[in-house]
Amino acid sequence: MSKMQTKTPALRYIQMEREPCQLYRLYGDDGKLLYIGIARNAKRRIYQHRGNGTWGHMIVRSEVEDCSTRKEALAKEEALIRAERPPYNKAFTGRRGQSFENSARRPKKDRLPEFCIYAFLDELAETNRERKKQE
Repeated sequence: MSKMQTKTPALRYIQMEREPCQLYRLYGDDGKLLYIGIARNAKRRIYQHRGNGTWGHMIVRSEVEDCSTRKEALAKEEALIRAERPPYNKAFTGRRGQSFENSARRPKKDRLPEFCIYAFLDELAETNRERKKQE
C-alpha cells in the first residue's frame, strides 16, 4: 500500500499532514505578485492555475519553496498572504471573511477535524473486530 492509499479519510489526512509540501508564488509580467499557494506538486498546481480564465493567463513567473511538512507550508502561506495580500488570494485577506480559525482546509488549533477523529476510531474498532475473529 502506498503512502496515500489508506482506508479512511482520517489516516489519509494524518499522512498528508506529515508529507513534504511546496509553497509557490505566482507573478505577473510587471513583477507584481498575483497569488500564493501550497501543493504537494507545485508544478502541476501552477499548470492548473494557468487554465484559470480569470487571471491564469497573467502568470509569467513562479517561485517554488520546499517545506518539510504541510503544517509548515500552511503557516508560511498564511503569513505571506497576510503580509503581501496578493490580489487573487481570498483566504486570510478578509475578502471572503476567512481566517485561519474558520478556514475549511485548516484544522482549528492544530487539531484533526472532527470527522477524521470519528473515522479513525471507526477504523480502529473495525481492525480490533477483525483481529478477534482471526484469533
